[in-house]
Amino acid sequence: METKEINKTKILVKVHEPLIAIMQHKMEAACLKRDAYLDKALRVEAEFLRKEIATPNSDKAKSYIAAQLSDLKLKPLNLLLSTETVDLINEVCKEKNVPRDAFMNRFFLLLIASDTILSALFREFFSELSCKHDLTDRYHLNYRGIGDLYYIHFTEDEEGRIKNSRYGIPVTEKYDERERWSDLLDHYWVDHDLDQQVLGGSWGGNRYGAPETYSHCNDYMAVTASANGLDAIEELVTSNPFSKIRGFLKHIAAAYEILPQYQQAMYSYPFPKISLQNLPEGYDDLEAKNCIGFNTFMTDEQLEILERMDAKRDSYISENKGDKLLAVMQKEKQARTEKTKQSAKSAGEVK
Repeated sequence: METKEINKTKILVKVHEPLIAIMQHKMEAACLKRDAYLDKALRVEAEFLRKEIATPNSDKAKSYIAAQLSDLKLKPLNLLLSTETVDLINEVCKEKNVPRDAFMNRFFLLLIASDTILSALFREFFSELSCKHDLTDRYHLNYRGIGDLYYIHFTEDEEGRIKNSRYGIPVTEKYDERERWSDLLDHYWVDHDLDQQVLGGSWGGNRYGAPETYSHCNDYMAVTASANGLDAIEELVTSNPFSKIRGFLKHIAAAYEILPQYQQAMYSYPFPKISLQNLPEGYDDLEAKNCIGFNTFMTDEQLEILERMDAKRDSYISENKGDKLLAVMQKEKQARTEKTKQSAKSAGEVK
């Protein structure tokens, strides 16, 4: 079988250093050639970037995001990609006025993100969910992870105890916070294309493939339809890499009316600055004091809020430093005065 020759070119990007090692480890564990997989995945995500950012960044927003990249531990990374993919990335980033390294860093972060990292990045959704569905006091539940959505719908036994959730998962014991992101979506999977058309998937473990029959399920995400191992791998590596994340955003926006503006706009959602601060033990290497460099879109209103916060912080630090300096100078002055008095007293005693 003839294979079409692919023109390739090198591309240099600056990536948050911890992501590089984690990504390489995961690629090796998955038996994937790094650049070959990234070429396919980045091509898909560049199209999603174009679709999910409705209006381009302002020049001010682009400059602000680019400046925040310097707060990450950036390391140069060479990739060998097809000219088609590189041209597409450059074209979309220019069209949407997105710093290319911001897009690449967001892509790599989401590519290696565990349940814990995803829950930290999208924490705002859980805060909103907790406000709308206040079940935490009654059932001692914590809305700190995506899997906690299990507990929004439940049934009770005769004694008023929780028997199961909407998805049939027993919840008689306190939720194990170690499992969040994957649990919710593993039961309702559907594969959809760029236009959110259902391609197939599974419902509660039962596979289906008739889009017209299950079109109401297309807010969830998907597995491959192939039973053949190699074909399944090929389907996975050429499909939407972040379909679970998009499925979650679409589900929570549609079902709970939470942040609906991000229902089909993952790249438009800005990660809060402190998203990767104070992570659980074991995630120290991934912590970042400033996550703005991982954003691909910000409104001017969001930018103004951040700038006011930065100005207040800088003012506080400046005033605090000034107070400390004055305190030190005052202490030195008192010490000199005391020393002068002691010297004068000693001289008087000698006379």
